[in-house]
Amino acid sequence: MDTSLIEAFIALVDCKNFTKAAESLCISQSALSYRLDHLEKELDAQLILRSRGRRGFGLTQTGTEFIPLAERWLALAQDTVHFKNDTRQQMLSVSCVETISFRFAKLYKSIIDEQPFLLSLHTYNSPQTITDVEDQIIDIGFTVRERASRNVEVVPLFSEHHYLLGCLASDRRTIDPRTLDPHDELLTDWGSTFRAWHDSYFGLDHQPLAEVDTASSVFNYLADGVWCIVPASAIPFLQTISATYGHPVQVYEMTAPPPDRICYKVINRTPRPNRIDSIRYFEERLEIFLRENDLHL
Repeated sequence: MDTSLIEAFIALVDCKNFTKAAESLCISQSALSYRLDHLEKELDAQLILRSRGRRGFGLTQTGTEFIPLAERWLALAQDTVHFKNDTRQQMLSVSCVETISFRFAKLYKSIIDEQPFLLSLHTYNSPQTITDVEDQIIDIGFTVRERASRNVEVVPLFSEHHYLLGCLASDRRTIDPRTLDPHDELLTDWGSTFRAWHDSYFGLDHQPLAEVDTASSVFNYLADGVWCIVPASAIPFLQTISATYGHPVQVYEMTAPPPDRICYKVINRTPRPNRIDSIRYFEERLEIFLRENDLHL
């Protein structure tokens, strides 16, 4: 399949407008429409619901489900281009969940500064990261969930505490979340053990203010009285961005916190031969980083 067809689809999804999508690709609207029509014919499926004038649009259920596959296709195409342009240049594709990417930012920066190889970074959820490592789209993944696989090795790396974070009028250092208004909670599922603890601690009939799927989404809804429970990796990011926008938040210990969250390293048991040196270098730097930052089980 022609990658330009996938690029046209992703451009439309990102820009949410035919005119802007065409401009972002430096093509005409008719060329954009042709590519989208051709993509639907290739897939034998309707992805886009077009309104009158073809400027407005919506996605079919199939179109929505196709988005992550299209993004992975483009990521793989990008890696292929890098490989074709300079087969002598080593590279490494790394994926991790959002909160761990916050934790590893300094590690990534140090490797990028040294430039031992081209580092390709991706932020995917745990299931997709594991799948991409299985398919050798990603070389090293970092997840917060396990999944058995013959082709993938999952290694526990470190554990981290959860904390209560919020814009609360309290000078206490430790808080029992059950004393707070449950309707002011921003709930995020940090993993199976966290959700089990949450259901047990608050009850299945607990009604939060909202459920959000990422730490960065939490920031959008923080306000006076609003609180959430987050892993340690997310706290520096949320504190910094909240203070920047005039909503400083406080961090509290909990009287009966959830089980610590475990971060796992995921690697393919038979990595691509041209990535072995890069993987070895990254793992050496990772070991040093974990030791220097006192990250352990």
